[in-house]
Amino acid sequence: RDGYWFYARPRAPDLYTIAASERYELEKWFKPRARGLVIDVGAYIGTYTVRACNKAEKVVAVEPHPANYTALKINVAMNCPRRNVVLINKALGAASGRGYLWTPLGSRGVGLTTATLKSSKQRSVRHEVEIDNLDNLLEELGLGSDVVNYLKIDVEGEAISVLRGGDQTLRRTRWLQIEMIGSEVWAHSLLKRIGFRLIDRRGNNYLY
Repeated sequence: RDGYWFYARPRAPDLYTIAASERYELEKWFKPRARGLVIDVGAYIGTYTVRACNKAEKVVAVEPHPANYTALKINVAMNCPRRNVVLINKALGAASGRGYLWTPLGSRGVGLTTATLKSSKQRSVRHEVEIDNLDNLLEELGLGSDVVNYLKIDVEGEAISVLRGGDQTLRRTRWLQIEMIGSEVWAHSLLKRIGFRLIDRRGNNYLY
């Protein structure tokens, strides 16, 4: 719908994610500000990364799921000729280590958009993944002192862990877009202490 090519897998939510999901956020928030250094945590198949790569100076896309990461690489190769995208096949959390990524199985296919580090009683596929924290990752990439113009975090219930492992990065971040689920909303107070202000959905009015 906006000029990009995407690889969409069968029995996966890719087509909806590409064409319909988060259209407001992409058009009103992300695309106008995707400049400089952009960090996409929970990149999935690249719906944000691809739309940033031709305008941003550098994009770091972090996606732990092996199948999603393969699709992410394909979509970046089709859309990002400047080769300014760094692809990271890891999960992010509060500390480094290893863990398991749980992908739910349903009657309509695999829940590739809802894979999480939290185990559940739902029927799932388990993958062992490497876990890093955001501050350490950027240090290793030589970006430990760079200003992050836009940081997007969508990690299915692990937002608090990512924030805890990214304190220094957050203090260098101009714009933050983050999905919070349930009790994660308490992170508003943490972000406020760092200096972030919450903007309403229209993008003009500060709520605090």
